[in-house]
Amino acid sequence: MKHIRTLALATAVSALGTGAFASTFTLNYTGGTASGTVQTNMTSGNIGAFGFNMTSTDPAAPDYLSSFVAWCLDLGATLQSPASYSVNNTNPYANGHTLSSDQKNAVRAVFAANYSTVESTLTNNVQAGFQIALWGAVYNNAALLDGNIAGMFANVGTNTNQLKITSGSATAILNAEAYLTSALARINDGPVSYNLTFLESAVDSDGNRLSQNLVTTAIPLPATGLLMLGMMGLGGIGVVARRRRDKAA
Repeated sequence: MKHIRTLALATAVSALGTGAFASTFTLNYTGGTASGTVQTNMTSGNIGAFGFNMTSTDPAAPDYLSSFVAWCLDLGATLQSPASYSVNNTNPYANGHTLSSDQKNAVRAVFAANYSTVESTLTNNVQAGFQIALWGAVYNNAALLDGNIAGMFANVGTNTNQLKITSGSATAILNAEAYLTSALARINDGPVSYNLTFLESAVDSDGNRLSQNLVTTAIPLPATGLLMLGMMGLGGIGVVARRRRDKAA
């Protein structure tokens, strides 16, 4: 029993403490969680608005990335498969598309407020709405933090740094706005609902990203669960220590 408690604690501490995974590893795209598409002011033609089913058999990859769903946070590159990635949870993304703390917190909030429903509802409008909301958390972050959510994907004026959906399902866009409204209430929660993994694309010799930067909830336990597990481990160690002191007395 002591071994199990200690192992649980070690697992919890290890998972919570991981900020970056130094190794580069190969990921493969195997298909989408849905098939919705949109057009934007930042891209050309139709682009997929859904989760990416990804796999890796690369021994350099963390075990939890053997099969998972990832989401795009980067409209400045195109998803490639296979492609080289590394984990960077400390300073995503250091490859020229760095997320600010406000953007990172907004992405976390979108997951915290909505993902428990989204991950099990594999319809085009739900999956597209969630992907659009994540793009909004990154590219329309100022509007989100100001509470200007309604119409944010249409009323961008001449701001080319703000995402505009020029063609796509009206229902998906309304879903995205609803997800962002829910996220706004969770913006200061931090990593308490999902322990996100930020996947950073490798770059070429000129510093250009070779694929899109992604994010996933692949770590199986949310941060709160890991923290509780760690507390249980600490409690177990404390009980063992007290019993040993009692026997010594």
